[in-house]
Amino acid sequence: MNSCTNGKLLKWHAGDWMREILLSFEEIVELVGEHVYPCVAPENTEGNFYVYNRTEYSRTYEKFGLYTDTATVLLRAVSDDYDTSVTMAELADAVLSGLHKSDDGVVIKFKLVDSKEGFDDFKYYQDLYFAVD
Repeated sequence: MNSCTNGKLLKWHAGDWMREILLSFEEIVELVGEHVYPCVAPENTEGNFYVYNRTEYSRTYEKFGLYTDTATVLLRAVSDDYDTSVTMAELADAVLSGLHKSDDGVVIKFKLVDSKEGFDDFKYYQDLYFAVD
């Protein structure tokens, strides 16, 4: 079922919800400030930051119409330091996994379904894939 909040289809805007939730936690703000970006960080971004993007949004239909819709959002924790990237991933997982309720009563659920790590452009990263229900 498609849920709406403020006239927006929830799953299309799951990344925006993710950003809002992350920035509501002091420990995360201490690590990244306001540096949580959709799709790509600004060029030459320094320090720790997160980047998020929707990697999937699909719908399953049955005889009588829409049966379910599914979204997956990738959250990438990026740091110059490996241990900090892991800490960022752990915090994001702890903060995001589970149910969240908007001011207008809409409930969204983030569930960690996969993760990986790597090194690129002289930075360490942790990728967390969240299913959105």
